[in-house]
Amino acid sequence: MWLGGTFKEKSDYEAALKEFNRAKTIAIEAYQVDKTLEPAFNHASRSHRDLGEIYEKLGNHQKAFEMYKFSFDW
Repeated sequence: MWLGGTFKEKSDYEAALKEFNRAKTIAIEAYQVDKTLEPAFNHASRSHRDLGEIYEKLGNHQKAFEMYKFSFDW
């Protein structure tokens, strides 16, 4: 997530998308293995929120909505 955030700050949105997608996958898989891993739960939600922000900046409002909705529902 930190690497994704660094790319996001530099407006390298393609690289940020790649890193946040990796982060969300790892976080979701970790949480599914052990539901007591609160940081994994939080990272899954946050990475989706960050992805939503990037998709919004790129003008993909449908994808942004999907990411924000996942974050909210999670």
